[in-house]
Amino acid sequence: MRIRVNGNWMELDAETVAAVLEHFSLTDKKVAVELDGVVVDRKNWADTAVRDGAVLEIVQFVSGG
Repeated sequence: MRIRVNGNWMELDAETVAAVLEHFSLTDKKVAVELDGVVVDRKNWADTAVRDGAVLEIVQFVSGG
């Protein structure tokens, strides 16, 4: 399916938010995910479907100065 992640359109075979994060090796990182303008709670990642044309914004938190 075709989805937009952080402004970039891509073909990705992922049916859930968790699968998208797994594709980018972010499942164990501190991230926030927005799907079609709605923030998705971490506990719902595995159950939240990603459909063709979805728009995701993924923000990774890093420490430092």
